[in-house]
Parts: sequence; structure tokens; C-alpha cells
Amino acid sequence: MDIFIAVDPRLDRDRLRLHDRCRRRIAMVRALLAAALLGLAGCEAGPDEQLDLLGENIFTGALSKDGSLAVVGAVEGGIWVLQQGRKLHELKHSDGESALESASISPDSRRIATASGNRWHVWSAQSGRELNAGTMDSLIRAVAVDNFGRLLIGTLNGGYWLDGDNGLQLSGTTTRALALDGKRLMLGNDDGLVTLWTVGARRPSHQWQLSDQVEVVALEQDQGFAGARDAPSRLLAIGEGAVNAELAQESSYYPQPITITAARIVAGGIWLGNTQRRAAFWDYSNLTEPSQTWRMPVRKGSNPGSARIVAFSRDGQRVRALTGTGHLATLVRQ
Repeated sequence: MDIFIAVDPRLDRDRLRLHDRCRRRIAMVRALLAAALLGLAGCEAGPDEQLDLLGENIFTGALSKDGSLAVVGAVEGGIWVLQQGRKLHELKHSDGESALESASISPDSRRIATASGNRWHVWSAQSGRELNAGTMDSLIRAVAVDNFGRLLIGTLNGGYWLDGDNGLQLSGTTTRALALDGKRLMLGNDDGLVTLWTVGARRPSHQWQLSDQVEVVALEQDQGFAGARDAPSRLLAIGEGAVNAELAQESSYYPQPITITAARIVAGGIWLGNTQRRAAFWDYSNLTEPSQTWRMPVRKGSNPGSARIVAFSRDGQRVRALTGTGHLATLVRQ
């Protein structure tokens, strides 16, 4: 709760000094309360297992559905494909390309897409060979690839579906949240709009409006999800039997909002990760709070925000989570 103290400008200097001391004490109490709450958060369980992939932090990355394949862009340079934690290939972008902005692994784990600046690439996961590449007319914010190498791309100028030589613009505002399943496409825009498209359609089949820019979307059968920058997350019902609900937002004691950074829909619930290095499983049977939570450890000398969750595998009981510290964490539901 914010405390406001009104000060009459006619007060004498002694009273003004007293007022300043009161303000400093209030600020100190707030800082102590925040520290205590962070200490309590530190008591949350950490990962059940953890594997250090590169020995350094990463910009971003992606995980296959079974968690065996990972793509990571290292802070010190290099884009690596790892299988069961071991380096498989290094993906070579062109000289002058910026750091990895987004990565995606196809549902069948045979294709990998990466994006840097305004350029995208599609690779063979098995050989590391580049299969296709191209450029967009603005900076790419997100990329997703399907089993056929078709691409869903989010840029500063909108969202696009690329199918061979054909391209279709699906949104006209900045798009940074994408999901696909081979038959449908989901996009989340900075204006808070979430749309669901059937591949090849000229109009969305569903749309939802959130109150802030959309950072993450997820899609699995009849269930959808959208997480906005500074607003409660939403479970989106697409078909009968799906869940439509708003999830409570974690409170923040800092100026920056707590934002969802990763989501994976599984049978019976959803895995969510956020910028406060927290992973949580929400059970559909009780959506008042997460049924279980974990806090990701921070690499020594790194900012706590680096331990954000980047991606989840698909398992409902024993999930793998890729973190910004470059770790592959195993989380086991009790």
C-alpha cells in the first residue's frame, strides 16, 4: 500500500526536517519488507536436476517437445544445437548479423529456425545444414517453424506466414508472440490482440483482447494461452471442454512488471515461467494459485533477471526448462 504525506509549504524548517526523516524511514521499511519477501521467495524449491549447457548465459533459445534437443544463442557468441546436453552443431549466421533474437524447433524436431536482426534461417536439426534463409522488411522479434519448414514470423511491422514463395501478412502491428501446430497459427501483438488462424485462411477464426502487449502465446489442441507484459495471463478456450480463465499475476516490488516468458500447455494444466526466475505449474482443477513452484538459481556474478525461463518441454510430470543462465533444469511435480 502506498503512503502519501501531504506537506504544507508554510511549515517551518524543523518540521520539514522531521518530514524528510519520516520519508527516509518509510523508504527503509519498504526496502526491508522487499528484502524479507525476497528471502522468503528464496526458500522456494530449486530444480530437481540441473545441467549447465555452455558455462555461460544465453540470449534466448528453444526446446523440443520431449526436451532432448535444445537451441541456444550464447552471450559470448555462437548458436549451438545440443542433444541430451551435448553439443551437436554450431549454426553459422552471416558475418555482421546481430545476436540471436529468436529460435524455434519444429514439432517433429527435424527443423530449426533462427532469427537475427531482419534475417531468418531454417536448418536441418540432424545435420546442421542450412535449408533456407531470407530477410524481412523490419527487425524480427519472434519466429516459429513447422514440420515442413514453413515459417510464422513476428516483426516490428507485423506478423507473417511464409509458405514457400507465398507470404501472407496476418497482423499490422508489432508481433512478438507466436505459436503453431501445423494446422493453426496463433499471434500476439503489442496492442494486446491475440488471433488464431487456420493455415491458408484470410480471416482469423478466434480473437481475444488483452490489456497490454502480448509477450507469450501457447497452443495445444483446443486450449490456448496468452501472457501480457503487465496484466494477468489468460487461458483461452478454443473448443468445447477447454478452460477459459484469468490467472493471478505475481506481485512485484520493483518498477519493472513481472512478465511471463515461457508457457507450455500439457494435459491437466500449464507450465509458466517468468522474469522473476520462477517456474510454476497451474492445475486446471484449481486455478486460484499454482499447485507447485520453483525458483531458478542465478549464475555467479550474473543479474538475477538472467535466470528467466526461456522454454519448457511438453511433459506434464517431469518437465525440462531452459533458463537464461544456459541451464537445462528438470522440474518434477509432486
